[in-house]
Amino acid sequence: MSDPELNLTQIPRSVLGWVGLTWSVYGWYGIIIIAFKQCHEDHPYAKFLGVCTGLKVQLDKCFRAEKEVKRRANFEASKEFKEKLRASKAAKAANPNSESG
Repeated sequence: MSDPELNLTQIPRSVLGWVGLTWSVYGWYGIIIIAFKQCHEDHPYAKFLGVCTGLKVQLDKCFRAEKEVKRRANFEASKEFKEKLRASKAAKAANPNSESG
C-alpha cells in the first residue's frame, strides 16, 4: 500500500529539522505528527478555530492507511491459523486412536 498523498507545504520548516528523530519509527507519518503537535503549541487558541485542521486531516489519512495495513496482515495471519487448525482437525479425524495434548 502506498503512502497517502502528503501536503508538505503546511509543515513549518522548523519542524522539518526534527524529522531525523522520528523518521525511522514513523516515516512520513512522523513528519505530520510532529507538525501537528507543533501547530497546537504555536496556536493554543486558534487550534480551536481550525488552524491545524489540514494537518489533522492528513494525520487521519495516515492512521487509516496504517490501520488498513495492519488489518490486512491480521487477516492473512488468521487465514494461516485457520488452515493449520483445519489440518489439525483433519489429522485427528483420520487417526482417532492417537491422543495429543
